Amino acid sequence: MQATPENLQFLSQALTSTVSPDSATRRAAEEQLRNGEKQSGFLQLVLDLVRSDDVEMVVRQAAGVYFKNAVKRLWESEEVSTAHSVHTSAGN
Repeated sequence: MQATPENLQFLSQALTSTVSPDSATRRAAEEQLRNGEKQSGFLQLVLDLVRSDDVEMVVRQAAGVYFKNAVKRLWESEEVSTAHSVHTSAGN
């Protein structure tokens, strides 16, 4: 995913929506972000927003929390996948 103004605006809006008091808005934003994770460079854009002085603090905070949660989720998923591979290989 390229760091275009459109992509950064889309990402900023999605991150802002994750703190909405409306649960439907939050769920839709979270789904958009999960779909974005599948694109190469997505998490780098999230980090770019965390570091940017040109975006609102709510976006920076939401981006930081999202990045932390995504790394944790993806890391744990990798550990489970690796543990499963090791366990399967050891059983052969």
